[in-house]
Amino acid sequence: MTELHSTHSLLAAADLEAVRHASVVTGRYIDFRPELGVGVRITRGGPEKYRWWNQSTGLVMGPKWWQPSYSEFREEDDAVGEASYYARMDSDPATQLGRLAQLVTNHAGRRLVLLCYENVHRGECCHRRWLAEWFWSRWQIEIPELPPARQDPYGGC
Repeated sequence: MTELHSTHSLLAAADLEAVRHASVVTGRYIDFRPELGVGVRITRGGPEKYRWWNQSTGLVMGPKWWQPSYSEFREEDDAVGEASYYARMDSDPATQLGRLAQLVTNHAGRRLVLLCYENVHRGECCHRRWLAEWFWSRWQIEIPELPPARQDPYGGC
């Protein structure tokens, strides 16, 4: 094993240990409240333009790499978009783990809520679940979806 590969493996092991003890979930912007944790934006555009968004709710910007590319987002066949997203994430999996570990470290002891728009509880396809499933399949890190809000006053977004 080369020295670089050994160092890379040690960093990944340390990152994996940090993340495994953290609370990370996914959810929708419309359901997010600050008491749920630290909101992490993983979308290209934020929710600021929507009337339901509470402007005083601060968000942390997540890694741009976790945002779907325009072609992944616009792909009519969800399986094709998902495969493209996975391939991009697989191009450097240890870096993706390190990015999650850095968020966990920066907000130690607080739950991270990875946010975007789609209502997966109604069957809408969403890259936040692709991201969660990718972390499970590559690192056995479970990132569950928050339960839906009791009411969706605007019918979703």
